[in-house]
Amino acid sequence: MARIAYPLVLALLSLVATPHAMAVDRLSLDLGSVTGEGWHTEGLSLRLPLRDGDTEIRIDTLRLDDGTELTGLSLRCGTLELPAGGLRCEAGTLSATLPHLGKVHGEGHLALRLDGSRLDTRWRLTTTGIEGHLAVRSDPDGWTLDLNRLRVSDPGRLLADWLPAGTDLGGELSADGRLSGDGQRTRGWLEWRAELSGQDASGRLAAEGLRVDGRLMAHRRGTGPWALRASLDSEQGQAYAEPVFLDLGEHPTRLTAGVDWDTTEGGWDVRHFTLRQQGQGELTGQGRLDRTGLRALSLRLRDGRADGLYAVYLHPWLLGGNLDQLQPHGRLDARLEWAEGAPQVAEVTARGLQLDDAQQRFALRDFSGRLLWHGADREAPPQSRLRWREASLLQLPLGETALRLTAHGREVRLPPGQRLPIVDGALRVHQLRLSGLGTDQLDIRFEADILPIDLRALTTALDWPPLSGTLSGRLPELSYRDGRLGLGGTLIAQVFGGLLRVDQLSLEDPFGPAPVFRADLRMRSWDLDSFTEVLELGRIEGYAHADILGLHLIGWEPVAFDARIWSPEGTGERRRISQRAVENITQIGGSTPADWVSRQFLRFFDTFRYRRLGISCRLEGGVCHMGGVAPANGGYYLIEGRALPRLNIIGFATEVSWPALREQIGQVLAQEEAPVVD
Repeated sequence: MARIAYPLVLALLSLVATPHAMAVDRLSLDLGSVTGEGWHTEGLSLRLPLRDGDTEIRIDTLRLDDGTELTGLSLRCGTLELPAGGLRCEAGTLSATLPHLGKVHGEGHLALRLDGSRLDTRWRLTTTGIEGHLAVRSDPDGWTLDLNRLRVSDPGRLLADWLPAGTDLGGELSADGRLSGDGQRTRGWLEWRAELSGQDASGRLAAEGLRVDGRLMAHRRGTGPWALRASLDSEQGQAYAEPVFLDLGEHPTRLTAGVDWDTTEGGWDVRHFTLRQQGQGELTGQGRLDRTGLRALSLRLRDGRADGLYAVYLHPWLLGGNLDQLQPHGRLDARLEWAEGAPQVAEVTARGLQLDDAQQRFALRDFSGRLLWHGADREAPPQSRLRWREASLLQLPLGETALRLTAHGREVRLPPGQRLPIVDGALRVHQLRLSGLGTDQLDIRFEADILPIDLRALTTALDWPPLSGTLSGRLPELSYRDGRLGLGGTLIAQVFGGLLRVDQLSLEDPFGPAPVFRADLRMRSWDLDSFTEVLELGRIEGYAHADILGLHLIGWEPVAFDARIWSPEGTGERRRISQRAVENITQIGGSTPADWVSRQFLRFFDTFRYRRLGISCRLEGGVCHMGGVAPANGGYYLIEGRALPRLNIIGFATEVSWPALREQIGQVLAQEEAPVVD
């Protein structure tokens, strides 16, 4: 400032200090353009009263070498004194047009030594929506600039060039500060408070009643980088950055940081920062930015609360998706290393994490462990170790588990041989690989041995009709891609003493609101005695085969299948059916006893021998197309009797509403006592 003002004043005063100037009342000098070190003026003029009146210096345009341009600059002095070697301007008024601020007016005084050794000036400055007090002092020991009682009632206007176009921002800013230097060091501080409300044109950024208190400390040696220390505190108002909404009243926030700013290279070295937010945890880190963008970043989360982090920062991104109804609890630590435009290392440590899904698709209890990931450009990390006490997936209970895995690049692998408990059995993993993570090409491959799982426990857990037997064997390659889960081979299990074969199994959108399931099921030689005992349908002795082909479920509700149950030929086993089973089949099939056995006569027999039985249903368009083991008198045999008393059960309904049939089956299964035969 001194290099600009002092030589200019000396030149003007020397030009007007001539004897013949006393012959007039006012002296006016138009000097045109004047250039000095670091500055250039155009339209420079001086109005100097020789008797009474104000002295005025006018500059149409003042340009500084840093690109700053001031226009319409005018300085008036009610009293201009010229003490020995100095200048004093009292009752001064100042006006100028400044970038970003527009027309600025000031009232104050100016005192300086003409040799530039001392300066003392104080001004009260005002412009539209802004007022404050500015004082500048300098002497041979250094200089000081004070900003006091700055008040901004229109922050949107002040910050317009730094805000997105169309932003409507209201509120108030207030600040006080000081900047000083001695030729070797420059130091300063600034304290401010912002109370803001408004939003951008798109509505993606908004604030309401937001109050932020800030403090900045600055220090610089010579022309070196600035060392900055800053803090921000907010405990009032709301902020929104799509899609995240933050209520600072509920989550008071404090940010502190230490930054080195290299004005020559344009780089920002964030030596450290700490973000503390009530109910969330503490985030610390460091990083570096330059003109090309983010060069390096290190973040560490300590004692993060899973419920708070999910509710504020994760849930808004998950709305409408498969994970938008989670209920997490527990504590998390995390670490992220970023360099060369990509993440390099990530680490998450969980302690006693609980996770519930409101739709009961999965759950996790007492989850602990350390998950470590390295980027593809780095060597593979050490194995991660995870443990949980209890979990469930699609209502399947998963027992206490300890896992080892490796996460590298876009791939996660489980080493073979690990055991995953399910119900009372387990899966022994041969392969579990997830690739394409973070892309739309997610691919999952899973292959395992099924260690014996009790089907009664399994079906009870799934809230299905209870089955007896065990599920064991080999689970061929199970794959997941493009939202579709598929089985690469055949799943074989033992059910009710028979063999169950599952082919063409697939599940689309497994965690969505309406999963789509398809499969072909074939069962051979299953024990009807065990089956009917479980379902309490009455007793049927013998074996049966069954096919359920083209099974198609949407939201776990059947929409299509072609099902058939029939007695195999030539097995030679004892085949008998109880009276209660006869009555239940009659109710379900809309059938009646035939031949010479009347309904009155049935009450005298507990069981009947049969030659064969069977039923079929082809579900299509909500209608079940019914059939039996053979045609019979305009209908079809459900049970074909043998020996005496001979009992044939014939069905006549060929088309039955599937909802009605389901209701009939439900009523039969709900009966605790055998129906009475009149």
